[in-house]
Amino acid sequence: MNLRQWMQIKTPGDAKLWREAAHDQFRFFDRLTSLVTADLPCDTEAALAARDDVAQVIGTHRSKSIELPVVQWARPDLGLTLTMRNNFHDYKLSVRSELPINDPAFPALFHTTPPPDPEYTGDPLSSVYFEGFPPTLVYGYQSADHRRWSAEIYGEHAAYMVVFLCMRAVGAVRDLSWPQRANPSGKANR
Repeated sequence: MNLRQWMQIKTPGDAKLWREAAHDQFRFFDRLTSLVTADLPCDTEAALAARDDVAQVIGTHRSKSIELPVVQWARPDLGLTLTMRNNFHDYKLSVRSELPINDPAFPALFHTTPPPDPEYTGDPLSSVYFEGFPPTLVYGYQSADHRRWSAEIYGEHAAYMVVFLCMRAVGAVRDLSWPQRANPSGKANR
């Protein structure tokens, strides 16, 4: 089921204490869908429906007595699949890409390497922490494989930035350019 349909059906009731936090999460996932589909056409009903179908709910989990989605954004045209959940504490993200995705900002946004002493710190990429994920979508650390990796991310801004950098790495987000005047003579502007 696509994310918009799921959100309409699964809106938490008024009695749920964490209802507003769930709504914030749903709005954030909707913003991520806009980011992941920003380069796609939206000029027809069919194009808008295709954008909605990019974000699918592939699993669920419960936190604070609220059913929450595991969302997968699939962009086969870019060779990219992103899968994410939020449990009101952290985000878990798995990335599968045909192109390597590596950015110098990643170590400031999430741990790209395993902990030096997992017996002391635990391993945040243990599949037990990826609530609602199919086990086949939990990968290793980003430093080990730039095409298939998972991450634990704290905070909405960091999660958005990681997805933004992934979209940039696969060419869906490009550097801004200044508009140029048309040259009536047909010669290139200098």
